[in-house]
Amino acid sequence: MISNENYRKLEEKAKELGAKSVRLFPTEDIVVEDRTVLKCIFGCSGYGSHVCPPYIPTVSEFKKMLADYECALLVEWKSENVFSREVSENFIKFSVKPPEDEAVKQQFQNNMKTIMKDRKEIIQPGVLELEKLAWTLG
Repeated sequence: MISNENYRKLEEKAKELGAKSVRLFPTEDIVVEDRTVLKCIFGCSGYGSHVCPPYIPTVSEFKKMLADYECALLVEWKSENVFSREVSENFIKFSVKPPEDEAVKQQFQNNMKTIMKDRKEIIQPGVLELEKLAWTLG
């Protein structure tokens, strides 16, 4: 694990970059189940998209990568995005086939714009800065 001083540096930097909260924990506490892919195949309409199986590392590959690290930093980013229940429950489905209801379609499109903006302007640059800092801290 990292020292309390280095954790505080990461936490301060994360908040400076727009994080709502951060949490450090041992990677051995992360449970990666073999059945995860089955949940994707049989429980998610997004299966086969380029950020899902089979286009991402396998469970075994991910477990092996995770074993290279002692701890992980979970970062919760601030966002002004508010989802209606319908959009939230059907997000992947609407990504593949837009809703027929125009009001719901507009809500979904607005949510997508905010997600992409947050990701491009806050999350990705913030994660890169935190990774650089973590690297320099050892």
